[in-house]
Amino acid sequence: MKRDEFIFGVNTLVGCKYSILKNLERNYRVEKKYRKIFRRSKYISLITTALSYIDNIKYKSLSRNLEIKKDPIYILGHWRSGTTLLHNLLCCHKNISYPTTYHAVFPNNLFFLRWLIKGVMQIVMPNKRLVDRVEMHVDFPQEEDFGLGHEAGFSFYYWFHFPNDYQRITDEYLSLSPEDEQKVQEYKDAYRRFIKRALLNVVGEQYIAKNPPNMARLPFLLDLFPESRFVYIERNPYEVLMSTFRFHKGFLRTLQLQDVDDEVLWKFIFQTYILMYKKYRNDKHLIPSGNLVELKYEDLIRDPGNIFTSLHKGILSDLEPDQEKLDGILQKHQKHAANPYNFEKEYIQRVNSELGSIIEEQGYKILD
Repeated sequence: MKRDEFIFGVNTLVGCKYSILKNLERNYRVEKKYRKIFRRSKYISLITTALSYIDNIKYKSLSRNLEIKKDPIYILGHWRSGTTLLHNLLCCHKNISYPTTYHAVFPNNLFFLRWLIKGVMQIVMPNKRLVDRVEMHVDFPQEEDFGLGHEAGFSFYYWFHFPNDYQRITDEYLSLSPEDEQKVQEYKDAYRRFIKRALLNVVGEQYIAKNPPNMARLPFLLDLFPESRFVYIERNPYEVLMSTFRFHKGFLRTLQLQDVDDEVLWKFIFQTYILMYKKYRNDKHLIPSGNLVELKYEDLIRDPGNIFTSLHKGILSDLEPDQEKLDGILQKHQKHAANPYNFEKEYIQRVNSELGSIIEEQGYKILD
């Protein structure tokens, strides 16, 4: 059955470890109108957490001789900058592993009763994303932070559930660089484990990730994997900010446990854009020479096949393309039309005020 809406009654926290869920409840306020949804999510979390103990036994058996032999490949870029399309294209190489949508929601239930939980999830989730009509599936590539939050207890994406607490969540989780060295080491150990579970779930030798918060985490990632390769993509800020607002508004409807007004959401979007971009700009010199490619969104959507070929001949030349899979992605892209933009003068003025120097630095024209 084709659907483009979620079946409501719970949210994605059903796949979160119960202890992590209780910790979130202690640290952040669940508003009255969302308490029933949160309570139902906790009940299911108790079940999935109980099953996770058996899952962990299976993981230990499967991972006994598993090593992360190749440093990962990272796709960097702000939300709505073409990172999803780029991720799907790069995952068309053979022997590549990545977090799936199922892994992102149920990272603690990857190996025991996966067939059952995944089957239920596919029924419950929509066939297309609510905002941009992009097709969804439990096995499609997904962003790391959802799964890290559910499995390891750290995620910038907690803000989707608690949007009014975005400042606290930003300070604690965006860059993953707390002053407590023990906490940093815990993050690193948990992240290695997350990657190993991904390597087993989608069998491959090299891990690839698309995760916008990673723009602010280059020191963290490179300390773990010094020879990681990166593909960075950016888009006209006027478009990307408006598209991000529309996307977050739609996405929050399925995840939020607090109501948030538009002005708070706009403040979050502007602040996060500036923080992530400046962190990337200031830290990208840490990436080894030859391990970074920078792209424009406009070039990607105009000719994604050519971009794929260029990347493959460049920093991904050691990977073997899966042509059939690639052709399928390119055909779907041809059918997907981007939303047109008509910016109001007040919006243009605000973007100019907040991001004027960044717009020029990225090579885009400042609008009047």
